[in-house]
Amino acid sequence: MVFTLKQYEKTSLNEKPKLKIFDWDKAVQLIKKHGLINCTAGLSKSKATTVGKILKNEEPVLDEFHFLSSFWDTPVLIDSDSGEEYECWDFEDKTCYCWDSDWTDELIQELKEN
Repeated sequence: MVFTLKQYEKTSLNEKPKLKIFDWDKAVQLIKKHGLINCTAGLSKSKATTVGKILKNEEPVLDEFHFLSSFWDTPVLIDSDSGEEYECWDFEDKTCYCWDSDWTDELIQELKEN
């Protein structure tokens, strides 16, 4: 992870920056709640270089590039059809996911359950 000097200066000297990680459980909840069909995920302020497809025609997209963690930017789930963004993250020390997490069999099963 790159953490620029300018971003570091915004934190106190005693405060270690916390990594925000994409929350796949919340993504499944949001997809089901809003009836999303096509989705991407990435970082809100850096979409051009971080976004990748995670859902196409209601089916999980596996092994697509996406960059889903940051100290300063916000991981988001994006409805590809409407463009609406949903914050979808938790801090690294509060989640079981890490910077390179992707769909798991359990998440796919949960997504397909009504």
